[in-house]
Amino acid sequence: MFISEIINISDSVLVSDHIIAVVDVNHFRSDMNCFKPLMEKFKSIYGFYPKYPTAGAGYGSYNNYIYCQEHSIEKSMFKKETTDQKYRNNPFRAVNFKIDDEGFFCKN
Repeated sequence: MFISEIINISDSVLVSDHIIAVVDVNHFRSDMNCFKPLMEKFKSIYGFYPKYPTAGAGYGSYNNYIYCQEHSIEKSMFKKETTDQKYRNNPFRAVNFKIDDEGFFCKN
């Protein structure tokens, strides 16, 4: 058997008060692109956007933060990512890895 194409599927589950509120499946390669469709699906079912969605780091992108701002959705990680110096300066975060001729260098 020859497989000519690999299909990537991302699933998203929105839980509210320990109850599954929305389930969505997308063809996107990363979670980052699943956030907006999940929020829109939530709104189409309940008539409003969730006020405080808590999501994994994969959802944290500039475009998703702008989307949250446009729809009055609180950005749960934004304050920590922008003001917490211990978090921002953590040498084990990929954005803080040193780069040399051979590539990225982690102190680990």
